Amino acid sequence: ALSKHLKALTAKGYTRLERGVRDGRQLTTVALTAAGREALCGHVAELQRMARIVGEDRRVKARVR
Repeated sequence: ALSKHLKALTAKGYTRLERGVRDGRQLTTVALTAAGREALCGHVAELQRMARIVGEDRRVKARVR
């Protein structure tokens, strides 16, 4: 469930949750923290690196850094 993932990300300091009420309805806002943004950028960079490797040699199944 999404709430379980958000709880784990918040526990690691990657997200910040703000709960409130708006127009009589519950509202939860999620924001990336600086640490979360850094982790996400690192993850995306690694995915891009792997995509380049595969693009360079389609026979490559996996390379470990």
